[in-house]
Amino acid sequence: MSLIKCKECGKEISNKARKCPNCGYSNNEKKVKYICSSIMLIIIIIIIVIILKGYNKNNKNSYSSYSSYNPSASTSSVESSSLNLFKNLEIKTTNKTTSSEGWYKVVGTTKNNNNVAINGYFTACFYSSSGVLLDTKTVSLDTIEAKGTGSWSVYIRKDVNYSKIEFQDSIIRKAK
Repeated sequence: MSLIKCKECGKEISNKARKCPNCGYSNNEKKVKYICSSIMLIIIIIIIVIILKGYNKNNKNSYSSYSSYNPSASTSSVESSSLNLFKNLEIKTTNKTTSSEGWYKVVGTTKNNNNVAINGYFTACFYSSSGVLLDTKTVSLDTIEAKGTGSWSVYIRKDVNYSKIEFQDSIIRKAK
């Protein structure tokens, strides 16, 4: 055991003492500063990681494209980013009918504004007015000639009280 001078009052105290017995000054001040500095560094690193994750999430290239449908406004566009040939699809819902078996039949058209014939399928996502996803359905597209229009329909349960449909490109390809 050696003696050191207290930084506050100048009296000699043991180097193992936590506090000066004369004035109460803590010898652990360096430890406290070290701990505070370490905590601040960890917080700064966490903030940087959160910012970078948010930046990367917003800048990812999306391979599924979508268009929103609001039943009161009936035309939407779907732009396929996965295949450059298939841009400019216009999806329009034209009717929603009730069947006796407890299903709605949602009917619509797809206009192909491309210079090639297409076929494939897309996904219709049905959302509540608060934005909650209620159901998804795969919609099959028969071949639609270049600059032509095709029809589609999908059945959804009556208990799915949707207010918005979002169309997502699943597989749209050049027809053979």
